[in-house]
Amino acid sequence: MNKQDWLEYFEAVNGREATEAEIEQAQLAGEFEAEVVAEPSTVQEIAEESVVETTVVQAPAEKQVAAGNTQNTPQSQTDGASQFKAASSNFWNWLVDAWKNPTKEDDSQYNGLITLGITAALLGITVYTLANKLVNSISSAFGQSSSSNADLSVFLIGFVTFALFLFSLTLSSFISRRFIYQDESYTFMKSFAWFGRATALTAPLSLLIFLLVLMGSFQLAGFLLAVFFLLVGTALTYSLLPVGNKTQFDNYYRFLIAVVLSGVIVGIFFRIEYSILGNYIRQTPLGDLSQFFNPMSF
Repeated sequence: MNKQDWLEYFEAVNGREATEAEIEQAQLAGEFEAEVVAEPSTVQEIAEESVVETTVVQAPAEKQVAAGNTQNTPQSQTDGASQFKAASSNFWNWLVDAWKNPTKEDDSQYNGLITLGITAALLGITVYTLANKLVNSISSAFGQSSSSNADLSVFLIGFVTFALFLFSLTLSSFISRRFIYQDESYTFMKSFAWFGRATALTAPLSLLIFLLVLMGSFQLAGFLLAVFFLLVGTALTYSLLPVGNKTQFDNYYRFLIAVVLSGVIVGIFFRIEYSILGNYIRQTPLGDLSQFFNPMSF
């Protein structure tokens, strides 16, 4: 036993505390083990060894953290590429399904808007390409040997013009379905999703028109442009068809109101687009043609 246990045992048996002499005599007799007191130098050496071991253990951890930070950038790039690939695959699957089922409703909110944006961008590039060919033809007619290019603002003008045109159709569809037919589920974003899906065929058609203009086949490109307007006009007409009847008016009159209102909206945006083209042409060498783009001439 240790010294403390022996002292408690002695006090319990004898009813008193042990004296110093009795404690020394019991220790010599081996009745309890003597306490071992560590020397200060030994304690200090043990503490120093602990500090050294802690430092050695922490060093590999710091290297692992540094290595992890080095690998974060490639991993982030890989994740970004994977997400882009997945998003592209999902959009392509949606686009193919939209070609097969234009009026099918889905939960996609942005694919239709992206499709409309792609269509407007392709037609904007087509306008820019056509302007380049027109400028080069005029330069050749005046005997200029050096080729000229149209300003990049032509692309922007073309993109804005067709974007406003598609927006006017989508807005007409939304106002008719939401306020005339009182379809509460037909939100503003849903109108873009629905109209973009219904006109999904215009995206590859716009690409084909651009390629034909690039190759100089203007007549066939013009014919396909007429098909483009036919497709978007059909989609708008389909969206204006009566849906249910929550009012006292007959569906025929509601459809008539929707058609007239859509015509007004599209006409207002057409005037805006016409003004944009007229203002731009007046700033070009073709300024004499601006009389055909004067909004006051209507």
